[in-house]
Amino acid sequence: MLTKFASLVGINTLTALMSFFSTWLIVNTSGLELIGLFAYWNAFVAMISLIVYLLPPNFSIIYLQEKENNHFDRMLFSHYIYISLIFVFLALIGFYFSLLYFLVVFFALCAIWLNYIDIVSQANNRLHSYFGLKLFSASGIAIVLLLFEKLTIETLFLIYIVSNFFTISMYFIVHRSFANRKIVSLSYYISYMKAHYQTFKGYYLDIIAKRFKDSGLILMIGALVAPSVLGIFSIFQKCASFVVGNIRILESLLLSKANFLQYKTLFGNIPLLLGMIGFAGIFSLSVMFLYRSNQQIPWVDLLVYSLFVFPISRVIFIRSSLLMHYQTGVLNRYTIWFISVFVAVFMLTLNYDPLLAICLAYTLSETIGYFYLKKYQERFNA
Repeated sequence: MLTKFASLVGINTLTALMSFFSTWLIVNTSGLELIGLFAYWNAFVAMISLIVYLLPPNFSIIYLQEKENNHFDRMLFSHYIYISLIFVFLALIGFYFSLLYFLVVFFALCAIWLNYIDIVSQANNRLHSYFGLKLFSASGIAIVLLLFEKLTIETLFLIYIVSNFFTISMYFIVHRSFANRKIVSLSYYISYMKAHYQTFKGYYLDIIAKRFKDSGLILMIGALVAPSVLGIFSIFQKCASFVVGNIRILESLLLSKANFLQYKTLFGNIPLLLGMIGFAGIFSLSVMFLYRSNQQIPWVDLLVYSLFVFPISRVIFIRSSLLMHYQTGVLNRYTIWFISVFVAVFMLTLNYDPLLAICLAYTLSETIGYFYLKKYQERFNA
């Protein structure tokens, strides 16, 4: 697994470099405000895409691995087809209101199929293929952005939509997934969802809470601070997503039961090392990015934000363990703790310094959430 992890980190590093380059091009041609606006609409896309999680991803990843449930792949594929029809309808309606609404909904449509590819790739332990497609997409976006001297939010969304569409098409061509998947009837699909509602509903609170944590809070921040402030924080997040994204590869690998059982003895030794490397990575990458973009570096804010990688590097391992034992209720409460602390700290410190308020709220929330999970895990393992 460690060899596979190193290989995936290498591919993810190249993808992140392409993403960094794209963000740098956007900042240098169109300013921090556009990055902030793009982050805001991305959060909106994440929220309206919640409907696709009626069939929970974590359940799907684990259930696809059970040999006796080998027809579940048809249900999963059909689910995404039927949800896509809803988004196509919404996109057509949005076109009558504005081009931006149309593009945002179509971007969401692409996002849900990328989510489908992610689920199937994790379940089949085929992350190399998925990460290769992400590298292809990120490279295409960077190349196209080189052609523009000035960008609008509509142009930016269009570039990402075209790139994502080609990425999704490449996946289905390579794996011939359309040829191997039969769509179940709508009546059977509805009956299946009703029959398994009691199983699925245990995941819903975790999904909604986690999505609000990742995206709903961005919508709240975007409504209360200037786009340029959200733009700087988005750069912090971009650097953090590169570092934490590599750590999360471990979580994806550990959702394979064979990997989890084989390497669970290493859990106590790795998180601190990952935290130290992650802290240095987030801090240095953010400094270099802002410096090369001729932007002022908010040293204190960045230092406070970078500290969050220490608790998150431990949370990732605890999450994998809890998911393997279907302890979704604990993860729900962890996320609720995070959101509650974030909102309280952010609102109390907003008038002092908006950017520092965001960074402080983020790090304190992740730290308190980690201590909650640690306390529960100790009781669970006792």
